[in-house]
Amino acid sequence: MTEVDPNTPEIPGFQPLHIRGPGRIGIWIEARQIRLDRRVLLKVLPASSRSQQEQFIEEIRAIVKLDGEGALRVIDEGAVGQARYVALDEGEGRPVRSISREEIDADQVARMLVQLHRQLHLQGWSIESVPLSSILKLPGGRFAVTELGPLTKQLDDLPCQIQAAKNLTSIAKRWHLSSRWQDPIRALRSGEGGFSRCLELLERSAPEPRKRWPLLVAALALAAGIAWAVNWGQPESPLATPDKLSGSDSSDGVTDPAQGGRSDQRPSDGSEVVSDRVPDPQIYQQRTQAQAEQRWQRLDQLENERLQWGDWNRSRDAILSSFRAGNYQKVRAELDSLETPLQSDLVEERAALRLAYRWIETREIEQARAEAKQWIERDHHVQAAAVIEKMADTLRLERRFAAEVEQLQRKGGLYEELLSAVEVKMEECLVGLASDIEWTVEAPDKVGQFASLDRRWKQFKSSIESLRQDARAICESAGKRVGDEAQSRWCLVGSTPFVARVMSVSSEQVTLKRIGRRNPETHLWSSLSAQTWLQLIGESSADPPPLDRLERLEVVWSRENSILTLSRSSMGGELPAAADRLRRRQLTQWLEEGKRAQLQGEVEKLRQIALSIHSWSDDQQRIRHEDLLVDWWSALVDRDGPQALGLFAGASVSNWSQETRSIRIRWQRGDGGLAGWQPRPGSLISAGGDLTRIQGRVTLESSVRFESTVEVTVIGLVTREDAPNLNVVLWDGSPDALIFGVGIRPPEVSSIRVGEDDVLLPAHAIVEEQVLARGGGEFQMPTPLPRVEVGQLIRVEVREDDEGSHLELNGSPILSTDPRPGQRRGGIAIETYGVDVLVKELEVIGQISAEDWLKLLQEEARKTLRELQ
Repeated sequence: MTEVDPNTPEIPGFQPLHIRGPGRIGIWIEARQIRLDRRVLLKVLPASSRSQQEQFIEEIRAIVKLDGEGALRVIDEGAVGQARYVALDEGEGRPVRSISREEIDADQVARMLVQLHRQLHLQGWSIESVPLSSILKLPGGRFAVTELGPLTKQLDDLPCQIQAAKNLTSIAKRWHLSSRWQDPIRALRSGEGGFSRCLELLERSAPEPRKRWPLLVAALALAAGIAWAVNWGQPESPLATPDKLSGSDSSDGVTDPAQGGRSDQRPSDGSEVVSDRVPDPQIYQQRTQAQAEQRWQRLDQLENERLQWGDWNRSRDAILSSFRAGNYQKVRAELDSLETPLQSDLVEERAALRLAYRWIETREIEQARAEAKQWIERDHHVQAAAVIEKMADTLRLERRFAAEVEQLQRKGGLYEELLSAVEVKMEECLVGLASDIEWTVEAPDKVGQFASLDRRWKQFKSSIESLRQDARAICESAGKRVGDEAQSRWCLVGSTPFVARVMSVSSEQVTLKRIGRRNPETHLWSSLSAQTWLQLIGESSADPPPLDRLERLEVVWSRENSILTLSRSSMGGELPAAADRLRRRQLTQWLEEGKRAQLQGEVEKLRQIALSIHSWSDDQQRIRHEDLLVDWWSALVDRDGPQALGLFAGASVSNWSQETRSIRIRWQRGDGGLAGWQPRPGSLISAGGDLTRIQGRVTLESSVRFESTVEVTVIGLVTREDAPNLNVVLWDGSPDALIFGVGIRPPEVSSIRVGEDDVLLPAHAIVEEQVLARGGGEFQMPTPLPRVEVGQLIRVEVREDDEGSHLELNGSPILSTDPRPGQRRGGIAIETYGVDVLVKELEVIGQISAEDWLKLLQEEARKTLRELQ
C-alpha cells in the first residue's frame, strides 16, 4: 500500500488511510468512515481527470442500480471541488487472486459475471471484461466486482453476450476450465436468449452435492438393528422358584392364595417390570423395512423438489425476462408450458405470475380498445382493425378477437366504397354546375352510417347552395334592370368599362345595349369581369361579399381553368377539395394520353400535353414529372432540328437528321453576308454586295458544337499573292483544332519546319494549330502548288471524318492525312492572319454534338416551362 498523497482532496466524513493504486477510472483509496468507524473503499476521480468525469458518473449510476447484485454496494457519492468520489462497502471481502483455488466456487463466479453483464445490458450498457483483480469474495460466500470500468451504450443483446463470453473465456483460461465452460460460452455467442441459456448450462454443470439420503438410510438401518439385537439377546427374567418363594418374606413377593396363586408383580426395590412376552423378529423386520421405505420415498421427494426448484427458477427467469422485454406472446407460451409444481410456495408463485400476466393482458386490451376507439370515431375502421389485430397477435388471442377484427375490416371496406362514391358524386356535381346552375346529385345510400361522410356531404351541399345563391343574386340583380332606362357600368374581362342598358337576362348570359350603338350584344356571364360580379352581388346584399365567392362563381360559369383556380383556393372546405381531385384526375388522364402520343410519335400533341400538365401540377408534382415533361416538350424540337430554336439565323438550314444529328448550313448571296459569324478582337467582317470581307479570324457563333465529322466549302477570292491565307479551322476552340491552309502564311513567318526540313511559305497545308504555333513538327508535307491567282474565284473544300482529313482546291485533291486518334469536337472558324479575303458562298455540313444538343433542348424546355408558372 501507498501512503496517502497530501494532494488527495479531503472528503467529508471519511479519513483516507492508504492509496491502493489506480483503478480503470480514478484512484482506489482505503479509508475509514468516521461516523460508523468502519473501513470502506473510496474511489476518487481527481480534478485533473475531468475528461473522464462523465464516464465516472455513468459507472456510479450503474453500480447504484445494481444494488449490490454483482457489485459492491454504494455507501455515499459526491463531489469535492472539481474532484468526484464514491464510497463502497467492501464488507471484509477478499480478492479471489489471494484465495486458494479450492476455496472458490468457479461456477458461482461465472454465474455472477454473466448476471452482471445481463443486468447492465438491461440498463442499456456494455462493459469490457472484468479482470480477476476486480473480483472479491464476500464473507457470505457471494462474489462481487469492485468496479465496472468504462461503459458503452449498447441496446442489442448479441454484443453484450459476446463481451460476457470474452470475460468467461479469459477466466476459464486462467483457471483451466475451458472445456468445462465451453457450452455456456458457446451459448452466449449463439444469439438471442444467450444469457438465459448460459446460466442454465452453468447450473447443470455445477457439481452435484453429495447425496445424504443413502447415509441416512444406512444409519437408520444400523440403529434399528442394534435395538433389535439388544431386545432379542437379553436373558429373560427368571420366575421365582418354589423353593425361593416358600422361603421368602411376604413383603418380598409372597404368593397370595386369594389371587389364584399369582405372585405380586410390583417391583420390590424400585427396579423396572420385565415383560413376560418375547418380540417377534419377523414383525420387527417388517416394521423396520416400512420405516426405511418411507424414508426412501421422502428422500426421493426431496430430490425431485430440488430438481424442480432448478427447473422452476430457469422458467421463472425466462418469463420475467420476457415480461421486461414486452414479449407477451412468449410469456403466454411459457406460462402455458409450465408444469404444476409440487411445492405449495411454487404453486403460489406460478399463480402470481399468471395474475401478473392477466393484469398486463387486461391493460393491453384496454389500451388497444382505446386507440381503436379513436380511429373508429374518425371512421378509420381499417386502422382500428389493425390495432386490435396487433394486440391479439401480441397476446396470442387471435381466435378471441378474430370476429371483431373481421367486422371492423368489413366496415372499413364499406367506408372506403362509400367514400369513393361520395367523392365521385361531388366531382360530378361540380362539373355539372358549369352547364346547369340547378344541377344537383343525391347522396349515395348508407352515407348516414358514417358520421364523417355525412358531415362532409352536408358541408358540400351547403357550399353548392351558397354558390347557387350568389349566381341567382347576380342574375336577379341584373334582371331588375331589364326594361329600365337607367344605365349602369359593365366591364368585360380584359377590357375597359362601358355604360349600357340591360335588355335580357338568363342563367347563362346577359344581353346589353351600349350607349351610342344600335344593336344589342350578348355576353356570357363568364366573360364579365370580377368587378362586375362583385358589384351585382353587393346590390343584392348589405354585407360586403367575400372574395372567395368569385372563385366559386367561376366554376358555375365555366371560366377557363376554373377548376384549377378553385383547387388552389385557400378558403378550405369540400369545394376546393373536390376541385383538387378533379385536377389530379385530369393530370392522370393527360399522363396516359402523353404516353400514347409518345408511342405514336405525335410530337405536337406531346408538347401541348407537357405544357398542360406543368400548368396543372403543384410544386411536388412538377418536381416528380420534370424530366418526363422536359422530354415531351423537347420531342418536337428534336424532330425539327436547330432551326426550331432559331439557331443559325440568316442561313439556309436543311437536311436535318434526328437520328445522326447531321445538318447542312449554307450562306449565299442575298443572305446579308455571313450572318452568325463573329470576328475575334482585332478582326473584322463586313458585307458589301455579293461578297463578304474577312480580315483576321471569324468564328461561327453557336450554342452547339460539331463532332465526329464536318465538311466546309468556301467560294471566294484572295487579295495577296505572297500571302493568300484563305484558311479554314475545324474543331475551333479545342486542343485538336486543325487548320486547312490555302496559301497559308502567318505574319512574319517565311518558312515552317516539317520533320528535319524547312518549307517555304506560302503553301497549302493541313496542320494542327498547336504545331503551327510551335513553328513546326511532324505533319503532312505542305505543297506550294497549284498557285492561287489574286482576284480569281476559287473553291476550297475541307473535310475531316473517320477516314482522315482532306483538302481540295477547285475540285482537285491537294492533300490528305490519316485519321487522328481521339474525339473530335469543336466549332468552325476562318483565319486570314490579317490579310483581306473575300467570301461569296460558304457551306457547312456536319454532325451536331449529342451532348450539346441534349443540353440545349433541356435548357430551352425548362425555361419555357418555368415561364408558365
